Amino acid sequence: MLSGFLSSVPYWLWSLLTVAAIIHYFRTRPDGYWIWIVIFLGPLGAIAYFVVNVILPLTGGGGAALEGKVSLTLDERRRVRELEHKIEDNPLPYDYAQLGELLYKRGDYAKAEPILRQAVAKIDDEIEPQYWLALTLDRLGKAEEAARLLAPIVRRDARYKFGEAYLAYARALERAGQNDLAMEAYKQVLSQSTFTEARVRFGLLLAAAGDTAAAREQLQTAVREGRDLPRHNLRAARPFLRAARQWLRAN
Repeated sequence: MLSGFLSSVPYWLWSLLTVAAIIHYFRTRPDGYWIWIVIFLGPLGAIAYFVVNVILPLTGGGGAALEGKVSLTLDERRRVRELEHKIEDNPLPYDYAQLGELLYKRGDYAKAEPILRQAVAKIDDEIEPQYWLALTLDRLGKAEEAARLLAPIVRRDARYKFGEAYLAYARALERAGQNDLAMEAYKQVLSQSTFTEARVRFGLLLAAAGDTAAAREQLQTAVREGRDLPRHNLRAARPFLRAARQWLRAN
């Protein structure tokens, strides 16, 4: 059926789509593997490229899980299979921790959760498994539990994962509806880094609280800082910059 559909579309249209994907890639610079997907898979690669890198971000859809399945290297996929077999035969705590992290990165959050819970239960003196479990729980809509797990991590080391942990903590608080605590957490994040996501989320929370002037200052700063972002950071920041510009246009 798919082959019939593909053959019914004029060749020049597929060529145009492929060229458009290549142009978009060099303008926006997503992860490097996408150019090879487009080149080697042609129209199918171009379709996949636009779905993950254009359509899903524009519609607010979560492309992370889908992209995670693609972005894991062959070695990492092989390692997932090895760890799954090892756990069946001789389960070791650090095997659970590594497998759970890889499953999270692949986007298999439901599968990662019980594995990481096992790791946390067996390794109670390290924060790494707790961190990945918290991120997984946040993805699964369990923000309150995620925030509880992240709270002692950021108290112990506010710069853990180069500030990513504190950002995850603030985000979990926001998703759990604890906006006042979330704003304080975002302030702490911004005191030590310039994450676009943190600044925009903080600005929008200020707007929701009625502090329009402070919200405008934060969002304008985010847009201004976004102009100087390195390409490898711009892709993750782009949805938040778009939200900032939309709010500024409307207010």
